[in-house]
Parts: sequence; C-alpha cells; structure tokens
Amino acid sequence: MLYGEEYGNFFNIQNTKITHGKYIQTTNGFSEHRPKKGINSYEVKKNSILFYLVIAPLGYLLLKHLHHVLLPFNLKHRAECSNPNQLFETYSAPGFHQKLDLIVCVLVRFCSQAVNDPMCFPLTATLVGLATTAYTVMSVERARLSNNKLLSPIMIFFGNIIGTGVIAPMAWLPIYGWSLRKHLSKQFRNDIQHKQIRAKIGLDCSKIIPVEPSQVFGIAIATLFGQFLPVAILVSSGPSLSQRNILALFQYFPIAYGLFESIVPYFAQELNCKTRKGSTDSIRLLYVSVASVNTFLSFWVWIKWLHTSPAPDLLVKQWIDLFFSFGSTKENPVAYMLIWDNIALFTTFTYWAWLEDGKQGVKSIVKNSMLFGPGAGLALFAMKREARI
Repeated sequence: MLYGEEYGNFFNIQNTKITHGKYIQTTNGFSEHRPKKGINSYEVKKNSILFYLVIAPLGYLLLKHLHHVLLPFNLKHRAECSNPNQLFETYSAPGFHQKLDLIVCVLVRFCSQAVNDPMCFPLTATLVGLATTAYTVMSVERARLSNNKLLSPIMIFFGNIIGTGVIAPMAWLPIYGWSLRKHLSKQFRNDIQHKQIRAKIGLDCSKIIPVEPSQVFGIAIATLFGQFLPVAILVSSGPSLSQRNILALFQYFPIAYGLFESIVPYFAQELNCKTRKGSTDSIRLLYVSVASVNTFLSFWVWIKWLHTSPAPDLLVKQWIDLFFSFGSTKENPVAYMLIWDNIALFTTFTYWAWLEDGKQGVKSIVKNSMLFGPGAGLALFAMKREARI
C-alpha cells in the first residue's frame, strides 16, 4: 500500500486496481465508488477553476493603479522622446518605425533609472531574479500542458511593458488553471475527493505529459541568454549610451527567448530518454541551476548595495514611506512600480504554491525566499514540487 500524506489519500495497488476517492480504476476503465463522507464545502470550492481566476481582477486593478501613478512620467518622457535629438541621445534608435522607437525610448528611460538609481537598483535586481524564475516555471508548465510555444515570450513581452507582477495574476495563472482543467478526464473532473486540480492530474496517469530533457535544455538556454546574460551585462556597466542600447535590445529579448526555447530542442534530441524519471531529474536540475544563480545574484546585489549606498537605513525608510503613500506623493514612480511589481509577483506565485501544495507550499517558498532571495525561493519550491507531480 502506498500512502500519499500530502493529500491524505490512499492508493491501494492490488491486482492492477487503484482506488482513489470516487472512482476505481481497473484495466477495463472506471467504475463508480462512493466517496468518503465528511467532505466540506471548502474542499469542493478549492477544487474549482475559480481559484485560478479570482486574482485576475486584482491584477487588473493593480495595472490601473500603476498606470495612473506612472502617467506623468510617461507623458513627460514621451514628449521628450518625440524630439529626434533627445531620442538619439537616449539610444541609437534603428528608425524602423517611429512609434516603436518612441515606445522603446520611454522604456529605456524607465529601465535606465531602474538600473542606475540607488533607490531602484536592488529592487530591480530582485525583480529580475524573481521574474526570470517565474518565466522558467511558465515555460516548463507550458511544455507539460502542451500550450502554445508563444505563451512564455508573450508573457515576457507584456511583463517588460506593464510588469510581470501584473501579467502573472491577470493572464498566466488563469491560463494555467484552465489548461490544468482541460487536461483532466471527465471522471476526474467531477471528483470532489481531492482539494487540488493538480492532485487529480497526479492520479489521472493518462493525462500526465512528461517534459522532454531536450525541451528543458531549450528552456535553460533561453533563460541564460534571454534573461540572465543581459542583466549581467547591464549591472557590469555604468550609465552610458552603450548601457541604454543594451536596455533597448532587452525590450526585444522575448523574441530571442522564444527562438531559443523552440529551436534548441531540435538539436538536442539525444538528451531525451524514455523514462519519466529522466524528465523529472532534468527539470529539477534546471530549477537547482536557476536557484543557484538567483542566490548568487541576490547576495551579490545586496552586499554591493550596502557597500555603495551612503545611507541604507534612510533608503529603507524611503521605501516604506513610498509604499504606504500608495502613489499619492508622485515621488519616484519608478521605485514605486518596482516595489509593487515585486510584491505582486511574489504574492501571485505564493498563491500558486498554496494551490499546488497547500500550507506546505507557502511555508517552503516563504522560508527559502527569506534565506536565499525570492527568485531562489520560487525555484526551490518548484524543484521540490517536481518530486510530487
């Protein structure tokens, strides 16, 4: 007998028969089995797709709020970037499309302040690490659930424009929940015995889709060259035209990310194996690597910030005052957005951890984030989760 402590379910393996809650799976299919009594309404509700949709309105409200706070900043820099001289002083615009050059110019000015302002730099580095891990999770789950290959690049594209902390609750989590439910057999879809939709997929073996190691390698290369490498180049150089040109190129990295994620697996077919363990091990190795890089990035950035910042305690106080101003003071809108982007993104994936693993998932991501940084915390939770699913 195998006992799944995480969900409180018994799996009785005897004569090719598996009993799990409402159904008995045999070699001939499913037959109805009366569920245990005492399932409360909370368990039934958490089993609903609505739990994946409920925070989408919160993401939209945050988008509206940040748009209102950043509007003066955007209007000012849009007007300045409309001047060709100031446009080319900002970055070497290619001139393919005037409106595109204008949008990139405003984004470059935003990112330049985010990278070079002492009040913004540690927030930016923390956000980049967390967002990179979030995009890695999105890519792995996209491959697992056979979603469109453009999903992750689209999430990165909109994340660069409106914030990953906005796009994750407003778009990715609802898409993820809907994809989970779509991959359930009808027998399991109506089964109220299990709290999480993911738990049902763990039982519905016919719907578990392994992620090939070649796909994982493609995601790893995309993460390295599409996210980590540009950031490493940025933080190694000071304010300059070269740095702003790199920031401009960074706006197009969703394209590079998508190309690496799609093309690399075709040249790495020899990595594939026939066992599910090989798939799981490759994903866990990916998350360990992402966690390691994030841990180094987190410690390096904060140590550098403490050594170079003239008054760290004063900046922390300014962060707190800025957060509780809720944008009313209009001071440093870039730092204000970075604060909320970090909070919203971390909250979204903590909520995702709760949907996946309940309180244990929340404890795992919070504890590891406090020790190693939010990006590493999410990666370590995702690694631990792979052993279960």
